[in-house]
Amino acid sequence: MAESRRDGTKFVQRKPIVFMANTAALSKDERKKLKRTARKKRKAENPLKPREYARGSKKSKVKKLARGTAKR
Repeated sequence: MAESRRDGTKFVQRKPIVFMANTAALSKDERKKLKRTARKKRKAENPLKPREYARGSKKSKVKKLARGTAKR
């Protein structure tokens, strides 16, 4: 969380860096399992907030304009 200093400026605390297991001693399948569990753990700890708009609705609609005279 952000904390404030005496002069009113704020600073953000950094999260500790978590390292993966020693992958040199593991097989390929074990490494894949570890990566998957690390991704799931990270996703559970930092969930994304839900969208406030439909997916793709903010894309620019220029597909037909880019064709030039072919669209007419």
